[in-house]
Amino acid sequence: MTTNDKAQLERILKRVLAGYAQAEPRSGLEMRVIANVRAERKRLALRRRRWWWATVVASAAAMLLATAWLLNIPETPTPTLSTNRPSPAIAKTAPGTAELSPREVPHAPIPRHLIRRVHHHRRRQKTRRLQAAYKERPGQFPSPKPLTDQEKILQHYVEQYKEDAILTARAQAELVKREEKENAVNSQSSGNDRP
Repeated sequence: MTTNDKAQLERILKRVLAGYAQAEPRSGLEMRVIANVRAERKRLALRRRRWWWATVVASAAAMLLATAWLLNIPETPTPTLSTNRPSPAIAKTAPGTAELSPREVPHAPIPRHLIRRVHHHRRRQKTRRLQAAYKERPGQFPSPKPLTDQEKILQHYVEQYKEDAILTARAQAELVKREEKENAVNSQSSGNDRP
């Protein structure tokens, strides 16, 4: 290529590139971008308001449930001792007295010694179940299983060729150690290569 060709090529490139540099965006692009930004802001604000309202509604529902639960707790009536009237059991058995309806009979709380007895009974039942489960478990864990065919062959080999088996086991152990060292060195060297 001669210098004239180079100069001509340069002029052509400058003209083409100048045309690209003077190119303007399509009309209305700026307005579309601004409208999209405003719409996104409105959408995010609406989403935040929804979460706020959802939180307020959930909190109010939780407070209403807690209040309803607290108001529905029945009070345990305390027995009143009266020296003037006989107890309901005596009133029923006394001749010439009217029977009391179930609503008029006072309910006394369950005595503590009965509650303790029930808890003690439940504890005892749980202990018995645990003891039964302990008796059922095998004496050795994991429980022994019969040897597989491969294990039987290995056992027979070790019994017949004890010294060869020992040498083979030592060689295998050394091989495993050597492979572990090589893997450790490889993992350290690959870790050092990383930036």
